[in-house]
Amino acid sequence: MTKESWLRHMEMITGFLRPSHENGVMASQWKEALSCHARIDPNCPVCKERKKTRRATMNRKGREEAYRSCGLVKVYGAVSGRVYWE
Repeated sequence: MTKESWLRHMEMITGFLRPSHENGVMASQWKEALSCHARIDPNCPVCKERKKTRRATMNRKGREEAYRSCGLVKVYGAVSGRVYWE
């Protein structure tokens, strides 16, 4: 689940436009609407998919940072297109 599709889901559920939108609500109202949705429907499948994607992205970024700090360089294979660290 991409961040953009999750934001569209939240706009539809809350009835507010995100703060970055031209006619969006204040950031405090947006955050309150998000937390209200989380309290009302803690098992929302769309929100669960976003959490799963976000967690995987954060884990990948942490893992890649650890590889870079060890001096490895991310390389893409010419034939297979796979990612290698060397």
